Amino acid sequence: MGSMLRQAGLLRQYYQVLAAEYYQVLAAAAAVLSDPALMSDKQDVTSGWGLERAPTPVGPVHPPVRHQRLGRWQSAATALLVCLLLTAAAWRVVARQVDRAEAGLFQQRTDRVLTTMRGRLASAKQAVYGARALLTASPNATPEDWEQYVRSVEPFLNEGVVGLGRVERIPRSGIEALEARIRREGLPSFRVERAGHNPLAYVVTRIEPVQRNRGALGLDVGSGVTRRRAAERAMVTGQAALSRRIQVIEGEGDVPGFLLFLPRYAPGRQLDTQQDRTAALTGWVYASIRVDELTSGLVDAGGLDIAFAIHEEGHAAADKPLFDTGLTSAQGALTRRTVLDVEGERWHFEFRARPSLGLRDANILAPVVLCAGLLGSTPELLDEQRPLPRRNDRRDDDGTAGQDQ
Repeated sequence: MGSMLRQAGLLRQYYQVLAAEYYQVLAAAAAVLSDPALMSDKQDVTSGWGLERAPTPVGPVHPPVRHQRLGRWQSAATALLVCLLLTAAAWRVVARQVDRAEAGLFQQRTDRVLTTMRGRLASAKQAVYGARALLTASPNATPEDWEQYVRSVEPFLNEGVVGLGRVERIPRSGIEALEARIRREGLPSFRVERAGHNPLAYVVTRIEPVQRNRGALGLDVGSGVTRRRAAERAMVTGQAALSRRIQVIEGEGDVPGFLLFLPRYAPGRQLDTQQDRTAALTGWVYASIRVDELTSGLVDAGGLDIAFAIHEEGHAAADKPLFDTGLTSAQGALTRRTVLDVEGERWHFEFRARPSLGLRDANILAPVVLCAGLLGSTPELLDEQRPLPRRNDRRDDDGTAGQDQ
């Protein structure tokens, strides 16, 4: 926020200097065009032609006052017109610069929201790749090994990840043997969920921190359609895959979230085709992600004058945003829509500007320039309503006195 305030301060200083320069131009143009001494033709039309200057008449002279007033009004009208044109040009330039500056800040702040989200998702992805590396190096890693690994990477996890787990794929006929092995490894209360009917069970055999995710131990993630679809997409592609929004287990309850799966294959097996990868699969590592923690702090990243919403792709989720800061109530003119590819899922971001806080002072520069130009131009025209000085009378007096002498 400090950098945004500094940028807004620099913008205000820039526009104030720009407005002052435009006003000086308007004042100078008005002074030049309204000065009779500068607007009158002082050249001697007879010089250089060998013609004699006409004698200056003496005695009473009666200049055409009406013509003088008409000339003064024409000069003033010309000055006023030029000032108004310069004012309109200055107003347009300043307004355009303010719009560009506001659009630039809007783009910068929305980019910051997207960058923050990408960083949090990348952190979860790095965590599951590290967990798979642990199992590759130690296929028989104990619950203590898993706990130590999760504790070591926990400080580097951004907001969102609430648990790292291991899933093993086994035939349903091997559930009892799996339970016995996990109990021998130090989890005496381990029990596999038996609600599923698929021939293969996808069983969670490790999860940390266990205090937040104890209910996930023994869960058959293949018994849920959404979880199973994401796990099998990771299996056939060989890449990390994110589920759609589901209810993830935390503590004694469920919260909205996602599961990020990364497949594990038997060493030395062919992985060229989907069939090869399906046959070689031994299980997955996964990250449990909470929606509310994943999106926490995004408002600070974008600023209070940016409203936005995040939707999963698909008609079923169109009216259920993952996150919304009040997009429908924002009345700003600036909008942006973009799509973030998230490990096989597509999240739609829509941003809209609220009435600007960072450029509140800059937004009034264009009206100030317009009003200042109009106020500076009008006196030039009103000044012409004053009566002409009685120079002719004085000239008559001087001429009469000369004749008497």
